[in-house]
Amino acid sequence: MNRQMMLAPHQEQLPDLAAASIGELLVRRLRAAPDRIAVARVARPGRRSNRVAGIERWTWVELTAAALRLADALEGAGLRQGDRVAHLGPHSVDWIVADLACLLAGLVHAPLHAGGSARENLGQLEWLAPRGVITSGGPTPLPRVVLRGKPVVAAEQAWQEPLAGPPGPILAALER
Repeated sequence: MNRQMMLAPHQEQLPDLAAASIGELLVRRLRAAPDRIAVARVARPGRRSNRVAGIERWTWVELTAAALRLADALEGAGLRQGDRVAHLGPHSVDWIVADLACLLAGLVHAPLHAGGSARENLGQLEWLAPRGVITSGGPTPLPRVVLRGKPVVAAEQAWQEPLAGPPGPILAALER
C-alpha cells in the first residue's frame, strides 16, 4: 500500500496536524484520550506494577507525568533551555520519556546506544560535549572522570511511579 492510499482517509486533518507542535499534539491527545495506552512493552523484572500478563503499559497521562517529572529533575540539576543532554540507556520506554522530557524542558536530547562499547560512548560524549547526562536502565558504565562536573540524572529515580489520574494538573503543567 503506498503512502497516498494510507493518508487518503485523513486528508482533511493533515494541514491541521502539520501546523501543530509536538507539545500541542501531546495536549490534544491528553484531552481526547488520557487513559488510552500510549506505550506497551514486555516488562522488565522489578519494573512498575502496571503490568498485565507481563506487559508494561503506560497511558498518555502516565507517560506525560513521567516526562514532566524528569523535565523538572533536569531543570533542578541546573540544565537550561538549549543545553545538550546525553542519554545512556537501553531502547525502552525510558528513551521515550527522556525524549519527551527534553522536549518539554527545551533541552537537546542526544541518545547514546547502551549496547555500544565504552570506547564508542566515550568518543560520542567527547564529541557531543553535553552539559548533562541522563542514565536509565541501571548504573551507568561511564567512568566518573567523564561525568565530573556534569549533572547526572537517573531517569527512573526522577519519576518513580508516574502519576495517574485526571489529566487536569498535567495539562496545566504542559500549558505553562
